[in-house]
Amino acid sequence: MLNKKTLIIIILLFICLVITPVLAATEASLIFSKALTYDVSDIKTSADGSKIVVALANASIIMYDNTGGVLWNKKVQPIGAGTPGSNNSIIKISVDDDGDVGYLTSYSSVGSITSGGTYEANFNISKSTTGWNVTDIYMANGRELWYVSNTSTTSGLNMSIGTSKLYTTGSFVDGSTIFDRFSYSWDGMYESVVSLNHSVNGVPSSRIFLWNTTGLALNFVSIQNLSDTAYAIDCYNGWCTISGDTHVFHQQVSNMGYGSQYTGSSGSGVPSKTKISKYQGSIEGRGNVINIYESDCTKSGTYTSGGLVRSVDISRDNGLFAAGGGDDGILYVFSKSTASAWSVYYISDIGNTITSVAISNGGEYLAVGRLGGTFELYNLQSPVVDPENTYTADLIVSKGGAFYDSVDVNITSTSGNASGITDATGKFTWTATVGALYTISINSGEYTQNYMGSDSYKTITVNIPVPLVSVPYQYASSINRTSGVVTSTYNDVNNANVWIRIYNEKTKAVISNSSYNSTTSVTNTYSGETNGTYKVTFYFTRSTGHSYVQTVYVYGSGSIVDTMSSQEKIWVYALSTLYLMIIGLGITSYNTKAGLVFLSGNMVLLIAMGFLPNTLTTLGITATVIFGTLLIVFRGD
Repeated sequence: MLNKKTLIIIILLFICLVITPVLAATEASLIFSKALTYDVSDIKTSADGSKIVVALANASIIMYDNTGGVLWNKKVQPIGAGTPGSNNSIIKISVDDDGDVGYLTSYSSVGSITSGGTYEANFNISKSTTGWNVTDIYMANGRELWYVSNTSTTSGLNMSIGTSKLYTTGSFVDGSTIFDRFSYSWDGMYESVVSLNHSVNGVPSSRIFLWNTTGLALNFVSIQNLSDTAYAIDCYNGWCTISGDTHVFHQQVSNMGYGSQYTGSSGSGVPSKTKISKYQGSIEGRGNVINIYESDCTKSGTYTSGGLVRSVDISRDNGLFAAGGGDDGILYVFSKSTASAWSVYYISDIGNTITSVAISNGGEYLAVGRLGGTFELYNLQSPVVDPENTYTADLIVSKGGAFYDSVDVNITSTSGNASGITDATGKFTWTATVGALYTISINSGEYTQNYMGSDSYKTITVNIPVPLVSVPYQYASSINRTSGVVTSTYNDVNNANVWIRIYNEKTKAVISNSSYNSTTSVTNTYSGETNGTYKVTFYFTRSTGHSYVQTVYVYGSGSIVDTMSSQEKIWVYALSTLYLMIIGLGITSYNTKAGLVFLSGNMVLLIAMGFLPNTLTTLGITATVIFGTLLIVFRGD
């Protein structure tokens, strides 16, 4: 016969087994592969990986979403140069955070295409300015298309802004300084451009050149000398990595000049490509070797491939994933997402030569382009999806009690995105995954909500209310849970004096005061904490003479766990369960009542704080434990 304590311990062990999540092995899972007609010359992703842009050797540029759907397909034609066709190839593309595309063709045509597929510019530099040719481009946020163009004696940096075709030109004459490469940096306040040339009149050069902008003017700032011939460069968030003959350099830059510099030994071999992350970790391709460096240029990883490395990339915003590939046709993926040291994360089968790789800023997606027209997209951070765990989900949207038809729907998740429009009955259907968290946006954010994938609840019904009474003024406040920015707006049909005061609900202190006089529209922003809670009070006096006071509360993520990735949450849940198991069993072994009371209270607290999953299973087990605790306590067992 089991005694009471032994029985309680068995029950606790069972609870721990049920609550503890399975630590699924994460690997690079292939989302889709496309067989295109022409070689892939370059490939890029938008910052979040929701858009993938593929450039082909026949001068076509195609934008896909990350489910494989084609968003647009454009054929770039040369201007006044040769015959349109396969001879006009795309040399390089660059994509900004929003998915706007800049391109450079073999005819020195440069241009830009919006994320929606609209041409904004198309200029043939070699024809508009005789003797000039373009060697590099960069698409910066704000739809700024930067490019460097050269003659035999002069190099110039140029910029086109959207359809306005405003140019900024900076010419630099220094013997025969010809800029081979350049890169662009935005440090949150200022933009700067760093260019390099690795030879002057055939003599190896070890210099980089810094430029900044004032309005629409481009200004040369200064030259920085390096101890090596410079071959490849990449800049991000105020830091540049430069690959030289036998060294790699991490150089801090600003719009005013150069800052700290770190140098590390790289070994021999001619560098081909290099990339740097926000935290100054970098990756380079050097001959047939892939090298990874820490912020101080300490080499933290090296891998020898079977051929020339043509392309490398690193996740910009966290520096946790890196990849490279080239002539041996093998994709190499590296990660330090679960450890402090880099390790081989994934190695693909042999395929055609890899021409380009691109990782989204957070390391969620990896796009690969190959000769022969093969294009692949991988998911780096989610477990391989079991087809048995997918199902068809139906979203039914109505507004004001009527079907909301022909309205845009955008659904995002790390397991895959979906977009389209509702049908005549307000219905939108997509393939969902059990356990995936989806963010559903309707009509470009008119209504948003989250949905946890479950094959028990396959239909999501949304009714967007329509106000029965309208007022001549509107006010609102919201918080971006990623950046912590609180945005408050006021709009009126008449002029009004508006005063916006923001309180920190935790400290009750006033943290922002802003006033606006005689205006019909106000947008106020305050940089707060992602998990903060704020009270926003609107005081406004309209031109009609009436005064009002209105208050809006905005809530951040509330829990640190809310901002974590799915993999990080799994570890938090596991550690919380281990905590319950060890402490709960320890107390229960000495005092059954105390142990059960501790277990009940801590389970409720951990669920409320987000350290245990808020699921029906967990809540059911918690309720059972609480019931058992109350039964034992009040019966006096």
